[in-house]
Amino acid sequence: MVGHKNQGRDLIVENEERWQLGALNLRAGKKALSTAAYDAASHFFKIGRQLLGSQGWLGKNYPLTLELHLGGAEAYYLNGDYEGMRKLVTGVEENASNRLDVIRVYEIEIQALTASNKLNEAVDKSLHALRLLNIDIPLHPNKITLVLAYLKTRLLLVGKKPDDLLNLPKMSNPNKQAIMRILYRMGTPAYYKGADFLGLIACKTMQLSLKYGNTSHAAAVGYAAFSIMQCGVVGDINNGYASGLVALKLQDRFVPQSILPASQYLFANLIQHWKQHLSQTLEPLRQAHQVALEIGETEQAGLALYSYNNRLYLLGRRLHLVSSEMTNARETLQQIGQEIMIFRQCIALQAVENLRTSSSTASVFSGDYYDEATMAPKHVASGDHTTLFQLHILKMIQAYLLGDYTFTLETENHTLKYIKSALSSAFLPQLYYISSLARLALYNKSGHKKALLKQVNVTQKKLKKWARHAPMNFLHLYELVQAEQERCRGNKQKAADLYEKAINNARNNNFLQNEAMGCELAGLFHLEQKQAFIGTCYLRQAFSLYSRWGANAKTQQMLTRHPDIAGDDTGNGDTSSRELIAGTQKELNNDQLTQLDMLTMVKASHALSTEIQLENYLASMLGIMIENAGADKGFLFLKEGQHWVAKTQGIITSGNITFNHYSTDHSAELIPSSIIHYVARTRKTVILENAAIHSTYSRDSYIGINKTKSVFSCPIISRNEVISVLFLENNLMTGAFSPRRVQLLEHLGYQAALSMRNSILYAELEKAVTSMEQEIQDHHRTQQQLLHSEKLSAMGKISASIAHEIGNPILGIKFLLSDIQKNEQLESKREQMIKVGVEECLRLQEMIRKLRHLYRPPSSKTEVCSLESLVENSLLFYNKHLEKNNIALKKDYTPDLPPVEGVKDQLTQVMTNLILNAVDAMKPVGGLLSISTGQCAKHIYFSFSDTGKGIAQDDQAKIFDPFFSSKPAVEGAGLGLSVSYGIVAKHKGTLAVDSTLGEGTHFVVTLPPGDCVSLVDSAIT
Repeated sequence: MVGHKNQGRDLIVENEERWQLGALNLRAGKKALSTAAYDAASHFFKIGRQLLGSQGWLGKNYPLTLELHLGGAEAYYLNGDYEGMRKLVTGVEENASNRLDVIRVYEIEIQALTASNKLNEAVDKSLHALRLLNIDIPLHPNKITLVLAYLKTRLLLVGKKPDDLLNLPKMSNPNKQAIMRILYRMGTPAYYKGADFLGLIACKTMQLSLKYGNTSHAAAVGYAAFSIMQCGVVGDINNGYASGLVALKLQDRFVPQSILPASQYLFANLIQHWKQHLSQTLEPLRQAHQVALEIGETEQAGLALYSYNNRLYLLGRRLHLVSSEMTNARETLQQIGQEIMIFRQCIALQAVENLRTSSSTASVFSGDYYDEATMAPKHVASGDHTTLFQLHILKMIQAYLLGDYTFTLETENHTLKYIKSALSSAFLPQLYYISSLARLALYNKSGHKKALLKQVNVTQKKLKKWARHAPMNFLHLYELVQAEQERCRGNKQKAADLYEKAINNARNNNFLQNEAMGCELAGLFHLEQKQAFIGTCYLRQAFSLYSRWGANAKTQQMLTRHPDIAGDDTGNGDTSSRELIAGTQKELNNDQLTQLDMLTMVKASHALSTEIQLENYLASMLGIMIENAGADKGFLFLKEGQHWVAKTQGIITSGNITFNHYSTDHSAELIPSSIIHYVARTRKTVILENAAIHSTYSRDSYIGINKTKSVFSCPIISRNEVISVLFLENNLMTGAFSPRRVQLLEHLGYQAALSMRNSILYAELEKAVTSMEQEIQDHHRTQQQLLHSEKLSAMGKISASIAHEIGNPILGIKFLLSDIQKNEQLESKREQMIKVGVEECLRLQEMIRKLRHLYRPPSSKTEVCSLESLVENSLLFYNKHLEKNNIALKKDYTPDLPPVEGVKDQLTQVMTNLILNAVDAMKPVGGLLSISTGQCAKHIYFSFSDTGKGIAQDDQAKIFDPFFSSKPAVEGAGLGLSVSYGIVAKHKGTLAVDSTLGEGTHFVVTLPPGDCVSLVDSAIT
């Protein structure tokens, strides 16, 4: 309809009718723009502007004229007509009535400059627009400026949780909204300018959001860019990832049930891989590309598309599939006019094709898709440092894979120049990984070995940190570099273990190319150790993996260096990779053991050589046998005396192997005795297709009860002696153990024999050492008890003598002082002195009493006692004392506890001492006294636990010595626990202490039950 009206526009006389047709052309242009019909859109916008003319800027038609200029500028930009766009930008600059309208057309111009690879101009225009809005950001901020901006932002974030950020009000200030839009548009060129400049942009955006509220642009260039800064500059991955999640959640506040392409792209491309598997970024990037295309955000569509394809390369997807995806992407990028993304996609596509082409060389990075000599100077001129980083990192990977380690490190120097423009990129770990491997490959030729290892250590710290946050992406990279380090240091076993760990982690996380690199380096390592068989196995596996990846240049290089990894029928060097694989497999199929079998033996060797504990060794060995035999149950038997005992059982349940370890007492029912004894006696292997119907073995009780089907049993022989018998069964099918599996199992058994003998000898040695240590401990304990008893006896005799010699004089002094106190009129000071003297006499009398008990405790006949009753009787006298000192009481008595036989007043004295000690320990703040009784094995016990200050570890060894006390001298003589220890010892029990400073002390008294001991009166008295 608009088209028909436009044909007659020259006949329109009335201005009002011309203006109405101009408005219809605006609507038609916007509709055409939304469907990517850029030619049609440009046409409609142009006719609309012609209908209004230059007078349209005046009066009521100003908004319509402005929209026609803005729409026309965008259509020209998207259609690649930058000159036409520039004229319209100038028209708005000259006629706009306010600066916010000029800012709108600058947004379009910044997008056009970015898309056309004029990054320096895009940044300059952005900074000019911000200055119009009274925001001044330095193009080259120094570190102090960046740090201050970051600290200011962190200060504004103090006390704010993620939900607080999400619930900020929407920004309403039009001037601030315009600033946010410009900051958003300059995000991409700012990233290319480097980390410092992008960091400053991110901080400014965050500050505006926190102060004036959120916008949809804050989700992308604000929270997302700030999280990139935290991950890539500050190194705070946890908080950076959290900020990125806020950006994702914030997009739902502005576009419910949909996404904002910019925030989704930034999170998936620059944040997500620090915490999640790299493959989990693929779908978010695909979504970001699709939605960006639908809403006309062509820049974000291009960014997401090329990033998606780079992920396919880093994930090790088949190169022919990656090539196809990249070729299609290049066409899409050409259609939407994203020049920078086209360059990058061509670089990645050339890297893929170089690896796919057998004739490629390490140092040449040119071909049908990209020519470095022509294009690199253009990237330098435009300031596109990110593209230059990608070019050089892909060159490094190619050079390393094709074996030119010197050129790899030369290229690293160029890569590092642009590292600030690869902030938080998933390619950064590759930089440190590849450069470290190249250095270590040149280690033997280096004249500065220490400096080389030091340099690798620096990069390993980065890989280790990243591996800690995302082990699924980076742990195998760290482990492989670590394996190479250990190789250079001469730690052969550590290196071998780390190679295997790196290979397994790469395989488990589906990084095909890194698994291949691990196998290749492991193979070279074993060849260096003169282990040709193992080394060749690893190299053949690497060759197979590289072939699956599609890296024909690499497989050709391997064949040139190691011709023995493929058969003689593989043809000349021009033979395709597929033919090489076929030839290699043909050769292997004619061997007795396949390549997979040989690798299984290599891995088994590593696994078994790392185990020395017998129980762990038997489990590892049995697990390997079960997995490789196709069994669902297995046993390993060892000989103890004259009997074969099942020591370890393995059963497959839900795909996993569960192990059980048995002692002699529990193994008789597990023995298929007829088979085990036959194998052990004859040293022959037994293979039964269906044991349950076998004429000889079906009568075996184990076979009969379990209805066993397939059986395999063989001896494990070391030094001409059967040291173990392996028994495997499969109850799901008959004839489960094929000749090929049997051959592999026999090889594995032979391989395991030596290590098993070592484990058995180690177990016997360990048992002997443990027994000797126990004897030494028992002897030491007996000596300590005898020594303590002798000390008590000696101290008792001395104390009795002292008590006798000084007891009566002290009693006389006390009576004299008491008499003076009662009958004499004394001054206050002297009366106080007399009082102190009386108290000291009482204290000395109490000490003398305890000294007498130390040598001769109060005597009484033994009788059957209830511990609970004794505790309750002891507490009767001290409940008030506990309340006064703010001590709570918790009692836990075991019901129906057997009685003990002992002297009641002596046991009560022990309990009293423990109660008073607990009170002293919890003064002055109070605490909790827990008293419990119970039975452990054949002994009865009671325990007292307090929450006091605790006893130092060194003091615990001396706490039962006479006169030792941790209390002040005026508060204790250090005899209470010593007396208690003696009483308990005479009752044939034990008194033990366990204490932690600041937490409390736990005393436990164990006594024999009343029916197990007969105490002689004389022994007590």
